[in-house]
Amino acid sequence: MRTLYCTDVQTSTVKQKVTVSGWINSIRDHGGVYFIDLRDSSGIVQLVANPTTLSTDEYNRFHALRDEFVIEVQGEVRLRGEGLENPNLITGKIEIVAEDVKVLSKAKTLPFQPGDKSVNPDIKLKYRYLEMRSNDMQETMKKRSDLSFAIRKVFNDLDYSEIETPILIKSSEGGAEEVYATSKLFPGEFYSLPQSPQMYKQMLMVGGVEKFSFAKCFRAEASRSDRAIEFTQIDIEQSFGDRNSIMEDTTKILEASFITIGTPMEKINYDIGQTVRWVGTECNVDMNVSTRNTLLNIPEITYQDTMEYFGSDKPNLQFKMPLIDANNLFEKTEFTVFADMVKNGGSIKAMVAKNADDPTKLSKRKIKDLEKYVSTYGAKGLAYFQMKEDGLKGPLTKFLTSDDLETIVEKCELIIGDIIFFGAASKNDKDMMLNYMGELRLEVARQLDLINKDMMIPLWVTNFPMFERTSDDGIKAMHHPFTSPLEDSWDEFKNGNIDKLDILTDSYDIVLNGVELGGGSIRIHNQDMQHEIFELMELSKDDIDSKFGFFIEALSYGTPPHLGLAIGLDRLVAMLLDKDSIRDVIAFPKAQSSVCPMTDSPNIPNNEEMKNLGLRVRN
Repeated sequence: MRTLYCTDVQTSTVKQKVTVSGWINSIRDHGGVYFIDLRDSSGIVQLVANPTTLSTDEYNRFHALRDEFVIEVQGEVRLRGEGLENPNLITGKIEIVAEDVKVLSKAKTLPFQPGDKSVNPDIKLKYRYLEMRSNDMQETMKKRSDLSFAIRKVFNDLDYSEIETPILIKSSEGGAEEVYATSKLFPGEFYSLPQSPQMYKQMLMVGGVEKFSFAKCFRAEASRSDRAIEFTQIDIEQSFGDRNSIMEDTTKILEASFITIGTPMEKINYDIGQTVRWVGTECNVDMNVSTRNTLLNIPEITYQDTMEYFGSDKPNLQFKMPLIDANNLFEKTEFTVFADMVKNGGSIKAMVAKNADDPTKLSKRKIKDLEKYVSTYGAKGLAYFQMKEDGLKGPLTKFLTSDDLETIVEKCELIIGDIIFFGAASKNDKDMMLNYMGELRLEVARQLDLINKDMMIPLWVTNFPMFERTSDDGIKAMHHPFTSPLEDSWDEFKNGNIDKLDILTDSYDIVLNGVELGGGSIRIHNQDMQHEIFELMELSKDDIDSKFGFFIEALSYGTPPHLGLAIGLDRLVAMLLDKDSIRDVIAFPKAQSSVCPMTDSPNIPNNEEMKNLGLRVRN
């Protein structure tokens, strides 16, 4: 039986008899003397099997060993000879002189070497248990575990209780398609798997329990680098707090996360004043949050401002290049397409790519490609000017006077070598325009290598709209329907001064380097308001009663004001470890297609099982 882990064998154990166990990482035959690198979860130690010190039977057992066999070895620890030390190993100063070996498990030839980056990702997922043996996966899983422990410690210090919420729940309104589960106990009926256990979190507040949990969540949507059909989120909920209290607790979680992973604090930058500067004014980023009892001082920006200045509700501030309000540049020009758009309530945005007018940077061909790129987000074209030695050049110059062009140069502070892009939209299409200009901002930054990946820039984005339109011109909650509206905004709506699509909520997202780590809000704790929100979503009385009747009843028994936030654990770990995808930090992830190559799931049950479930498959 093992007495020490591999890396516990150090100079302090020289001349001691030890027993170690693990996988054979490699075997080297030096003139009949076998040098074996033995690997366990702690690392590697070298074994030496010498025919001069072993019986014939013992030596033959070593001779029969192969890579990835699982073995147990007994031997005496000794110092390596002079000049034979390995500075790349923790155990590089010692080795174990093997006296006996026991084969615990043999291994076939592996389909690939763990850690080989050239292997097809789906093959790695099929044999995920083998890829787990790589140093990178071992370190990732350990750091994820350490991070989870550090977060739990923060919650424990803040006197939260960890409480599990159910996996099998009732279907409800949410932001994505749901994943369902069946049961032979209820043929033809379905449980829903939680997109987020929102109502259960809130009912715990009704029960007087402030809690957190590491919750499994499910969303039937296409997998991307930052999302998957199955994921883990950290849920936080508290009563009698306010936005500052939940932001402070969340910031402490981020602090612990940065420290645990080893992110240098000097990488965390808040000097974003120049980043958000644009023509004529300054972005309203609230830096006055130092009253919170935290090490980090995370600035805040409203949803409306971040959309106007960055075209995104999760802006990446690792580079400058904000969107410019360009209405005043065209409203008095003879270029009627833009001038009339401004007069009729439309919007024009500009973006300056500094020093980009170079064949090695943004050539005309690349600009054409950018036009195709933004067309996938709804753009009908992409206007631009290049700042040359003799002034602005581009497709639009023929529609503008020399004074108009000079105004653009002066107001936008253009210098020779700059390129300025424009997006324009009518009042009804403004959201689409902001979105494609935001995507253009990111793509240009990638092509010009502007993104400072050495910086970690967190940001709070607040006051999201309550509702948004669906693709079929319906209405849905932007976050979820339990989000409380801002008091002033709700009063404006009730007084008939604004449309329901203009209602703002008391909400907040935590963003890091252009990725939404998590989001939350003040919750609705009044059953009448909650019922009215459902009605504004155009849900019928039957839908409200069947889907949410139990929840509205719970609110009627004395519910404290409460609020919460959920952080994507997988996203947080992936970002802090600089991984390309959250699948790299999940032990057994699904493929991008949401299937599992290892278990060949999902699958169709046999006919008898389908009959028991009250189901049949249509061809």
